[in-house]
Amino acid sequence: MASSYGVSLQFIFGVRSDIRDSLHFWDEKRVIYPAGHNVVLYDIEERTQRFYSPSEDSLAITAVATSPRRMYMAFAETQASRGALINIYDRSQRRRRCLVSSDPNAQSVECIAFSSDKDERQLLVLYGAPLPFLAYWPWTASEPSAVLKFDEPVEWGKCSFSPNNATTCVLTGKSLFLCIKVEEEAKSLSVQLSRVQTREGAEPMHSRNYTSHCWTAEGLLAVATDAGELLALDSAGYFLGMNKLEKRISSLAASGGGIVVGCEGPAILSMVFNRENLMEPFKEVRADSLEEVSDSVCSLAVNPSADKMILCITADQQIFKLGATRAPQELISNFHSKAVIDMDISVRIPLMVTCSKDGTIRLWNYIEARQQLKYKSLDILPTGVALHPSGLFVAVGTADKVYIMSVFLDSLKTVQEISVKQFRKVAFSNGGQYLAVSHASSLQVYSFYSLELVNGLSVTPVKVQDLKWYEDDSGFITNDQGSHISFCLRDLAANGISVGNKQQVTAIAKVPNSQMAYAGCSDGSIKEVTATDVNKKLEVSGVPGQMAITRNAKLLFVGMGGKKQPGTVKCYKYPLNLGECTDIQAHSKPIKAMRITVDDRYLFTAGKDGCVAIYRINEREKAEIRREPRFPYGNEILTDRQQLTTIQKELDDITAKNKNLATSKTSEQEIVLSGLQQDLERINSLIRQKQETYETLKATKGVKLSLIHIS
Repeated sequence: MASSYGVSLQFIFGVRSDIRDSLHFWDEKRVIYPAGHNVVLYDIEERTQRFYSPSEDSLAITAVATSPRRMYMAFAETQASRGALINIYDRSQRRRRCLVSSDPNAQSVECIAFSSDKDERQLLVLYGAPLPFLAYWPWTASEPSAVLKFDEPVEWGKCSFSPNNATTCVLTGKSLFLCIKVEEEAKSLSVQLSRVQTREGAEPMHSRNYTSHCWTAEGLLAVATDAGELLALDSAGYFLGMNKLEKRISSLAASGGGIVVGCEGPAILSMVFNRENLMEPFKEVRADSLEEVSDSVCSLAVNPSADKMILCITADQQIFKLGATRAPQELISNFHSKAVIDMDISVRIPLMVTCSKDGTIRLWNYIEARQQLKYKSLDILPTGVALHPSGLFVAVGTADKVYIMSVFLDSLKTVQEISVKQFRKVAFSNGGQYLAVSHASSLQVYSFYSLELVNGLSVTPVKVQDLKWYEDDSGFITNDQGSHISFCLRDLAANGISVGNKQQVTAIAKVPNSQMAYAGCSDGSIKEVTATDVNKKLEVSGVPGQMAITRNAKLLFVGMGGKKQPGTVKCYKYPLNLGECTDIQAHSKPIKAMRITVDDRYLFTAGKDGCVAIYRINEREKAEIRREPRFPYGNEILTDRQQLTTIQKELDDITAKNKNLATSKTSEQEIVLSGLQQDLERINSLIRQKQETYETLKATKGVKLSLIHIS
């Protein structure tokens, strides 16, 4: 019987803010931005995502760009084998083209710009370390046709073509301003201006650290500095005037009527060019403040069909949408701004919980792809989290306590506390009746409903790093900070085994319905382990950080956790000795948590990049899927008496308002009906009068005709 094995990425909660000017509109309703180790195409209306993934040996995505008419999209990646690689996608034909320079210094790309001519098939590429250079590359060719090299690193580098002249380019950066002419016949880049100056040669007083620039629709150039200065230059690069803003400018974008300025604070200013006052050539027409964000704006995008819609990425990894009348709001939801520490999922309700170094605990609905709840308390800095199978309770671990919290409609409320020392790990059993807490050099199991210690479940005093329960909750498997793995069963002594003297266990996964587990080791291998023996070994490229197995034991997922490698998800088909593996590009940094739903339909990962990813597992046979009963998810919500009273009061108020509106509407209808009735009676009376007049006239006319006939 034919089977379809694999996993596909469905949705990513998060965005990367370390790539400057990486937010672009693909068309009126779709936007492009980097998230994890992918480039995301997000549909604003349908709330769906499509992904452009780099190659398998990719180390990082470094730049994203779209062409002026949005016919092409390009992103640059750094590979371990070939250095910098540029991927170009055609929107109409959905084709991919790859550009790789043979220059040994082409190891990373800092910025990409498309030409403004009709075919948009010329690229301006700024390469970074070790020796930066600017390349003019007709991307139908195999190599750049012109190169301009630099002796020093280019910080804050940004390059672009003039919208009115495809042979004029500008490069700005820290202590760098160049206006460049493309000499196609000579195949060279000639510098026309190396500093900001007037046509007379005078240089205005300003900071020479240029943070960003953009071209207006009229062909003028706006350049920003780190001192909050906004310079206006003509199409040839000569100085016209300057505005002095109070805040440091971090990003610029062109709009139909002027420019959009992203400042610290953060604030977003919409400005238009005013030729009548070159002392302050840009006039502010609108200002928006992002009060919930403490960092600056690093990327801006303006809707091509409606300049009033502006999107921005902030330095704390959020995407905001600004409309003409509405206040700024999240485009998708509020994301984690720092690394995710731990994650867990529910069985009864489609929820997953995450905690992060930003101090927040968040609940996500993975079916509707939305954030359901965000919780942050100054008294609680979470370092671990577990979600009860019912989805109604959360266990949150901190340095010295474990908080048992109830999940309410819009908040979390603490109901119990457990004092611990040097908290490490917390995990609910599959049935939810037990709660395992690892702290210091001990592991304790509590009855969840009474919080009494459970006798018979013990483990050798070690610093437990991870814990996996047996399917029937009769025991669990643990690993410590070294090479030791323990198999713990109720009322039996714990059995332990070492995977090697010079190795460290970095991840474990229990094989369902067996006494066997897989252990990921620091030497880049996965070992098959029982309580008495280490059986098989599989080599992987990198250090496994997290592992999970489907309940039908057909697929093993390995989340890579090496320091200098992206968080790739490796999918191995069982048995492992065949070595069949598929790589899924997921996170830009190592994976910290991984979970699979009980029905083997979804896989979840969370990484140090602050992103949370949802995958669809497609490994089951079609007949198996058809036979499997589908149980609906629950929609229960906990509430207290006060909240219930408040909700009931709001419901009564709404009911009363509806009743008043209905009564008012009925009264209005009666008044209108009465007026219509009066009008009808008046019209009928008028008709009767006209009829009587007609009959009278008719009778009078008949008498006259009779007299005429007699005479």
